[in-house]
Amino acid sequence: MRKKQNVHRPVGAEPSWFLSRKGFEGKHGRGEEAIEIGRIGRLHGQGPKAAAELIGYLSNPSPIVKAKCLKALAALNAVEAAESVAPLLLSGSEFVRAEAARTLGVFRHAGSFLQLIARTNPEKESHPLVRRAAWDALVDMPGKDISATLGLRLSQETDSQIAEFLRQRISARKGLH
Repeated sequence: MRKKQNVHRPVGAEPSWFLSRKGFEGKHGRGEEAIEIGRIGRLHGQGPKAAAELIGYLSNPSPIVKAKCLKALAALNAVEAAESVAPLLLSGSEFVRAEAARTLGVFRHAGSFLQLIARTNPEKESHPLVRRAAWDALVDMPGKDISATLGLRLSQETDSQIAEFLRQRISARKGLH
């Protein structure tokens, strides 16, 4: 008697030849995308060697793959990737822009200061998720006296929830110093 195959495998448990078949549409979209997400997941907890490989995934056209890669780089605290992450603040996907801002905040990369400031401007960035992530990254940036800049941007902020969040973060930061 033949043993019944397990047809209820989670996505990512399928062999790569199955996912890469023409016409496969998995949980994450195209089969190649699911394979790359799995590879990024395996690199997530590894060291500096993994960071170099993860930087290569930032050029992938899929926003899901880029966002997963940014989360992995932030978890590794791979500061050397900051120069590759900064251009993603101008990405077409608001989800990728927000994740790039969060990642630069984790890196505390001073070279991306002006790009993050630009993402807080409601005239340049319409999506509140991206503006909040950029604000969060800026407030935590060490070694910069950015209170004047933050005050100016705060007066321009159109979203009341973001403005209140920012006021709380600034007052908490002043209490620490």
